[in-house]
Amino acid sequence: MTGVTAQPVILLSDKLMTITNLNILVPVKLDIDEMNYSSWMYFFMNLCKGHELLDPILGKSTHVTSSSDPSPPTSKWLNTDSIILSWIFTTMSKTLQQRLVVENHQTAKESWDIIVEIFNDNKRS
Repeated sequence: MTGVTAQPVILLSDKLMTITNLNILVPVKLDIDEMNYSSWMYFFMNLCKGHELLDPILGKSTHVTSSSDPSPPTSKWLNTDSIILSWIFTTMSKTLQQRLVVENHQTAKESWDIIVEIFNDNKRS
């Protein structure tokens, strides 16, 4: 009988940690003064789409399994969310970084929503 060697399981968060140069994948630094939200959004959404990570930022999936059972987030979910959040911060201007830090949002989705709000409000002005 031949021994079968199991392939190691590579976690999504481990795979995402190998992405080191976001400036190539998202070549636009989000900046309210530059009015480059559409370009940044295009590149950032493609980055997330390429790694099957649109659902966490668009709110289509969360760590909660049902509305009646708000279970705590899994470590896998927390790791992935933290990586997406760091991508958001890495690809924006210092001014926007400071604003999000002051507002102290805890998830990528919360930060994503405030960015959308900031730039939608700016369009209306």
